[in-house]
Amino acid sequence: MRTSTRRSPAVLLVLACALWGGATVLSKALLASIPAVTLLVLQLAPSAAALWIAFSFSRERVGSPRLMLPLILLGLLNPGISYTLSLMGLARISASVSTLLWAAEPLMILGLAAVFLREPVTPRLLAVMLAGMFGVSLVSDAWSGFQGNENDPAGILLLLGAVLSCAFYTVFSRRLSESLDPLFIVAVQQTAGLGWAVALLLWGTSHGSPSDLAGLSPGLAAAAALSGLLYYAAAY
Repeated sequence: MRTSTRRSPAVLLVLACALWGGATVLSKALLASIPAVTLLVLQLAPSAAALWIAFSFSRERVGSPRLMLPLILLGLLNPGISYTLSLMGLARISASVSTLLWAAEPLMILGLAAVFLREPVTPRLLAVMLAGMFGVSLVSDAWSGFQGNENDPAGILLLLGAVLSCAFYTVFSRRLSESLDPLFIVAVQQTAGLGWAVALLLWGTSHGSPSDLAGLSPGLAAAAALSGLLYYAAAY
């Protein structure tokens, strides 16, 4: 029984990674037909709705009003800003390179936690961080001048900006996650991220505008919704 209890979080993490991986490949395919911001709106809308429905059945209490502003601000950071940058970057590089670049997130978290949370950095951790940074440079092909279609410098910088945003989010949300229901946290933050994405969509840029929705086929819209449910709702 104890073994089963220990394995449950590991199994859930593996399942979450599988969902993220599958949704990343699907998102890459959709970006060939749907601009990044438009896709983010189509992904977050069904995901946020599903999370609120799940929360309503959970019978958990809504968080304190004084915590709502921090939750909303964190939601603007992730998934708002972070996944706007992520999809814009994914449109320029391959899904495989994108996935490998996300491996830089734990390294960034270690550095940010040392600065903002005063967590100690041991020599072993420092060695791991340096090795990880070297690995990221190899994946991005920085040593050979970003050659090849899969290593567009702008796409890599956008992806790393997304990873950094998520790292900041993880560090700043640490205390909140200890005092609130996780499902409520994710629902509020994805709603805030959706608000950010809708505002960008209404602004109208080359990365998305309301006119994109009018010309969208039902099949593409359904695929975008599915990718959002997999990546944002189910995986979280």
